[in-house]
Amino acid sequence: YGPVRSVRHYTVSLGQAFGTLTVGAGGSPMGYTMVKTLGIPYLDGVNGAYSGLGFYRDKARMEKAGAAHSLMTTGERLIKLASRNGWSTEAQSDVRPVFNFADEDAVFTGSGEAMHVCIPYSASQYVQMIYSRTAGTYYRYQLGDRAHIDAENGEQLNFTNVFLLFAETAAVPDDTEGRLDIVTTGEGSGYYVSGGRYMPIKWSRIGDTSSFIFTDEAGNVISVTPGKTFISVVPKGTESQIELNYKAN
Repeated sequence: YGPVRSVRHYTVSLGQAFGTLTVGAGGSPMGYTMVKTLGIPYLDGVNGAYSGLGFYRDKARMEKAGAAHSLMTTGERLIKLASRNGWSTEAQSDVRPVFNFADEDAVFTGSGEAMHVCIPYSASQYVQMIYSRTAGTYYRYQLGDRAHIDAENGEQLNFTNVFLLFAETAAVPDDTEGRLDIVTTGEGSGYYVSGGRYMPIKWSRIGDTSSFIFTDEAGNVISVTPGKTFISVVPKGTESQIELNYKAN
């Protein structure tokens, strides 16, 4: 897995929604504060006691992209590292499942067609999710039209489900590194996309250790198609810029 990057407070919060073990490479001041405040385990690839045993540098990535994009790890290493710290790698029984999966043969009808989803995160990061009827999944493109390829197997990332969650986003005051504050608790709107279709949704979380609840606009918990899922947290205010069924001129 990798490259492993530093934690931010909102990534720590998002991880807790799924009951995961937090893994990263250092962190922002707010990220470290969140870990401490929540009292959760953090496998730190830079400042952790056993980081030299659980993480390694990819020489090719180091030469091509620098130190910040070269720290790697493996599932086996993470399990061993957690064991050395005395941390459990088992899912907690009190964590509510995020997704209410539908039956295998259920068909998502949605509110309208969504064959080509365009997501403008920022001026430099423009993402496309293009649906393949043959595969039944959405293929991800980043930085405009570059296929997002998994370097380990050479395959393009693709997903059965795509969630777009609109969240309050702003620059952290007085932060000289230009870090962001992204609010992933409370409630907001978004879209659920699957099978070439979409539906408007509402999302909610009570707090930083709570799971997500996804409902339709009437407040009913939605059913999610079984399969791999990609969650996009998008700045609130960009709703009008989202294309759900892009048609080139």
